[in-house]
Amino acid sequence: LCVQDNYCVHNSLRCDGQTDCMSGFDEINCPTTTPPCANNAFDCNGDGSNCVDNSRVCDGFDDCGNYADERDPQTGDTCHKSEDLCKTHNGGCSQMCFRKPQGRL
Repeated sequence: LCVQDNYCVHNSLRCDGQTDCMSGFDEINCPTTTPPCANNAFDCNGDGSNCVDNSRVCDGFDDCGNYADERDPQTGDTCHKSEDLCKTHNGGCSQMCFRKPQGRL
């Protein structure tokens, strides 16, 4: 495996997080992995890169930054379609919230 270093190490040592070749060849171009979200967390991007606590899902606030925590994963609809969000947390608005047919303003 350490061709440039003129010696061999077992292939199982490739991408193990420890440099075994003097040149570092055994740790070059290794796939990066992100650990999954904890059991009590929601995976915002589906890849473990952004997790929010389950208590923050469907709370009327965009905790993920992409509104994934405020959408139904099956339908894509907002979690609170039937709820008047203006009455809850002012709809997440910093100004006065008014319920309109097209949604919150």
